[in-house]
Formats: sequence, C-alpha cells, structure tokens
Amino acid sequence: KAAVIGGDYSQYNESRWENFLASFQADIVKKSTSIKAGITANKVLVFIHECVDILENLKNEDREKIENLLFDMTKRILGVAFFSEDMDLLQAEEVFLVRKLQEYYCQGIGTRRDTEKAELYLQYLAEAFDDSQAQTELGDIYINGGNYSQAVMLYRKAAEQGNSLASARLGLSYITGKGVEVDYQRARVLFEIAAAKNDRNGQVALGLIYENGLGVAIDHQKAYTYYTKAAEQGDQEAQLLLGILYETGLGVDKDWQQAFEWYKKAVAHNLAKAQYHLGRLYHDGHGVEQDYKQARLLYEQAAGQNEKQAQTYLGLLYEAGQGVEADYE
Repeated sequence: KAAVIGGDYSQYNESRWENFLASFQADIVKKSTSIKAGITANKVLVFIHECVDILENLKNEDREKIENLLFDMTKRILGVAFFSEDMDLLQAEEVFLVRKLQEYYCQGIGTRRDTEKAELYLQYLAEAFDDSQAQTELGDIYINGGNYSQAVMLYRKAAEQGNSLASARLGLSYITGKGVEVDYQRARVLFEIAAAKNDRNGQVALGLIYENGLGVAIDHQKAYTYYTKAAEQGDQEAQLLLGILYETGLGVDKDWQQAFEWYKKAVAHNLAKAQYHLGRLYHDGHGVEQDYKQARLLYEQAAGQNEKQAQTYLGLLYEAGQGVEADYE
C-alpha cells in the first residue's frame, strides 16, 4: 500500500494504514481551515492535484476508504453542490476534481495558463467518464484547430446524452458543412432540440435559420421570437439581432427606442457590430438625442475591433467635422 501511495505519505507501511488515513484526514482539516482563512488558488490547485494523484494510485480496495474523505473535502473547501445520490460517488469526485484542474489550467487561476494540460484533462473527462460537457468543450477546441470530423464526433456523443449546447454546435456543423455535408433540415431539428431546453445558442441559431430562409420559408416573426428568448437570457448576438429587427421593422413594428435599448445591452459585452449600430443611432438622432461625440466614441471602439462600417462612418465624421475638428487626412 505504501508503494502505491507514494508522495508525502510513503512513510506509512501496511501496518500503519490507519495512521495514514488519520494523517490524511488531519491534513484535510488543516488545509480546509487555511483555505477559509484565504489560502491562495495555487495551494488549492496543488491540493486538488495531490488528491487526484492519490485516488489514481490507490488500489481498488483502498479507494472506498478515501472517497468519503474527498467528498467531505470538496464540500467544505470548494463549496461544491451535493451530487445526486444515484451517481457513483467516487466517479463524481474524480470528475469534479479533474474538471477543477482543467479550469485552473485553462484560465490560469493560481498557476500559469497551460492550454495543453487543460486539453489533456478534457480528453480524460471525455474518454474516461464520457462527460458530455468535456466532449463539447473538446469539440470546440477541434473546431478552432480545423479538425472538423473529430469535433462532429464529439458533439454527436454529447448531444446523444442530452447536452443542449452540443446539439446546437452539431447543428451549426450541418449549416457550415464543416465535418459533415450541409443539411439545413437536420440542423433545424438539432437547434429545436437545444431551444426546447432553453439553450440560447439553439434559439439564436433558429432565429438565423428563419431570418435567412435556410431550408425554410423566411419568417421574421419567428426570428423575432427566438431572438427575444435568447436576448432575455443575456445573449449578446441575440441582443444585436433583435435591435436590428426593431430598427428595420422586420417581424415587429419599427421602434427606434427598443432598438437603442437592445443595442446598448449588446454594447455592454463589447460587441463591435453593436457599437457601430448604436453609434449610428447617436449619429442620426434615432431613439436618442443626436450626439456626434458619442457616435464618434462608439465608432472608435468598433473601428478598433476592425469593424469596417464603423471605420467608414468615423471617416465621415472627420470629413464633416461632426463631433471632431475636420481632418481630411
């Protein structure tokens, strides 16, 4: 037992196994107290990693003695919610601990950011535990890396487990034709599955399908309905698209004030296209008092993100000397 335990606890031989458990319990209590007093995220990371290593190295007959300690530790130290009683306790603990490590490495919390390690932990969760969240996140990584077929495979696995985001991601693959043949009907079905679970990604995607007539007749009212559902959940793209519908009067009565309010919400997320549209409202005095200086500030923010239309209108302000001194250069 001492041989498989290793690390700081290797001093304990088989006859002193209970001493090991007592020492480990004392260590948990000590570190729990320290964490509550403000222990750094790095020490939390080290401790969680230590626990994962111990779990992976212990023999099956030893794991039962350790799992309850880890469960208590995660509740006290990390404030994790109770797991469902019908879930395997040990598996739930491993999934939680490994996910914490993955998040810390991915975000650089308490340690240097290490995307390779983060991806390895995702792969472990996706393969060893068939974790749908990990499969979806790993699929996103493969999409960004151009490995579309592998991404589709992972999205499909996660979607089959009922992961709504995976359904939306898989639907998008059928729209773009990345990793699969373009199939608008199948995409719509997948988006509907996601939207039925109140997934805002699915709702936005359905809105785009109906607004652009992808495999269906163009229906701006349906687009408006889906954009509204997603926008009310704080989705920045939906807020922008909803603002555009109010500005253009498609699917809903034209309402400059509503357009202004939704653009403003999207701008709070630093969305360049929304900055441009809100700048236009200030520029033209629609839904708000005309204000060239405010329009210039918004155009500059969007132009800084390479938004072409904003760059054009910023140039027009300098040409006309509106809100700035005229500058033809």
